[in-house]
Amino acid sequence: MAKGSKIDRSKVPKLVEKDIEEKYIRGWGPGGQSVNKTTNAVFLRHLPTGVWIKCHESRSLDRNRKIGRTMLIDKLDEKLNGEDSVAKQEQRIATFRANSKKEKTRLKYEKIKAEKLASANLESDVEPAELEANFETDKLDADDRLAVAVVTADDESADRKADDKSADSKVDELSKS
Repeated sequence: MAKGSKIDRSKVPKLVEKDIEEKYIRGWGPGGQSVNKTTNAVFLRHLPTGVWIKCHESRSLDRNRKIGRTMLIDKLDEKLNGEDSVAKQEQRIATFRANSKKEKTRLKYEKIKAEKLASANLESDVEPAELEANFETDKLDADDRLAVAVVTADDESADRKADDKSADSKVDELSKS
């Protein structure tokens, strides 16, 4: 396995039944009257720490008790172990894997670029540094052409505005006479 991909579950707290206060409460949420009038939700409190949860994930009381205990263990682990909790460890592993995937992709495209430069070098007997400079020059030339086109378009629109003003003034002169 890759470095950092093992989760240390040795610090996960164990629940002792005498340390848990368990209450059954009425359900809530979608499902109408049948959900709201049945007592199938669970309230669990860990007495030593005061951490509590409410669980109403399903319509079954037994299933909610099991899910609630799992949720309580997760919440206790987060509170007691902080950065060493199982959830944080899983998050670090997921981040590590995502970053390695990004790095692998970046390296793949760098390799492709290097191969293109090398093949262009073989065809034209030009140094790779010169090819890189030529790519940059071509890029700058394209930017310069774009800038010239924009300036030319601005000049043409200014000329049209001036022509429009002179035509308006001629119309005004004719209408006055």
